[in-house]
Amino acid sequence: MCPELWRWVVGAIPLIPTALTSLPIPVKYHACNGIDGVPSIYSYFQPLNSTMVSYENLKEDFKGLITQPGDEHYSIARYNSKSEREARYVVFPKDAEDVSLALRFIVSQKLDVAIAGGKHGSFGQSSSQGGVVIDLSKFLNNVVVDAEKKVALVQGGTNVIGMIKETFKYGLAGVTGNCGQVGVVGHLIGGGYGISIGEHGLAVDNVLSVSSG
Repeated sequence: MCPELWRWVVGAIPLIPTALTSLPIPVKYHACNGIDGVPSIYSYFQPLNSTMVSYENLKEDFKGLITQPGDEHYSIARYNSKSEREARYVVFPKDAEDVSLALRFIVSQKLDVAIAGGKHGSFGQSSSQGGVVIDLSKFLNNVVVDAEKKVALVQGGTNVIGMIKETFKYGLAGVTGNCGQVGVVGHLIGGGYGISIGEHGLAVDNVLSVSSG
């Protein structure tokens, strides 16, 4: 699993200026942001020599925000309100170290976990009832474009419209779907179907690399 959780380098196949076409022009990706909706990580990930992490440890070392029901920044809002669940904690990491610490806390406390990026899933994949939501959308939502190389670094909390807005500034665009609210990570996990698939393939075909830092 890639903690930041995934940073996509939206690198590109040969592109043409967007001004010359009415359709988005595909770009390739590098990723590092988590998946928008991971089932219980405790069920799959139990490191043999993991150091126990208490809530006090988490509060002391976590650089981002840790929220509980009733807190100002606590939010479980989703694109589909029927997929909302009341998490015990919603944490907003600022970097890969925060994500790693949160996961160690989750494993130590045997809690369920969900990773939220675009929060567009209809079946509650990015929500957790009584568990922990690691929400990447607040701090890990940046897009950095290298116009010369036609490559972009896209963090895991970014949604499709956020990526498109930034790449369009350089006359470029990514291979994406038709809904701007969908998270880039979630879109790629599903393969990445879109209007440019005939010429440029799936969005996942344009991924250059995935990293955690």
